[in-house]
Amino acid sequence: MNAANQNPNPQQNAAGNPPANPGNNPPGGNQGVNPVGNAPPVAPPVLAAQPPQLIFVDDPFKGRINPGTSEGAKTFGWGVLVRTVQVDAHTQKNILKDHKDISEADIKRQAYKTWGNHAADFLTPVPDTYDLEHIDPAQIPAHREIFFRRVRSRMIAKRIVAYLKTADYEVLKNKAQQFTWSGQGEEEIDGPTILWILLQICNPSTRVGVAELKED
Repeated sequence: MNAANQNPNPQQNAAGNPPANPGNNPPGGNQGVNPVGNAPPVAPPVLAAQPPQLIFVDDPFKGRINPGTSEGAKTFGWGVLVRTVQVDAHTQKNILKDHKDISEADIKRQAYKTWGNHAADFLTPVPDTYDLEHIDPAQIPAHREIFFRRVRSRMIAKRIVAYLKTADYEVLKNKAQQFTWSGQGEEEIDGPTILWILLQICNPSTRVGVAELKED
């Protein structure tokens, strides 16, 4: 063979192009290797669904319960805050039936546990003030029982106030210092105390009407 006709570069064919399967490449070339820029898209990570956040509001109106309406009244009941007021270490009284046997000190002791000190019991001294205790039921599970107690108290208050005539409501407002608890820019009213006051001072027709608002 004439040396002039020999291909000086064994990696190229006669046309000057690389052979289809040069030297060390196995048959089929670089199979299984994606060229740069043609990699399949990577799916974004799937985030776990977040559980719904519990929101605690002790105003029944904000919780879509309006005890002053016929629909809201279906969820309303006097409950233990009315039926079981502690008057001594062994005796409980019902505000509706025994309001004359319940003193102002007795009714405030119960309200103090609701609004002033959730850890209070019958022997805990009750201060002269009406300072509202801050609770955080969303973060502190131990506060949830007292939270629901407060909801019940608020429902009782709103149910009664919605029923009252203007004259009776004006009489009640004169006693507001006995049932209003405040602190940190907030103000709450205690339903059982309002009920007790009305039964003490209002005319017989109002007392009967309030007492018949709801039995449970």
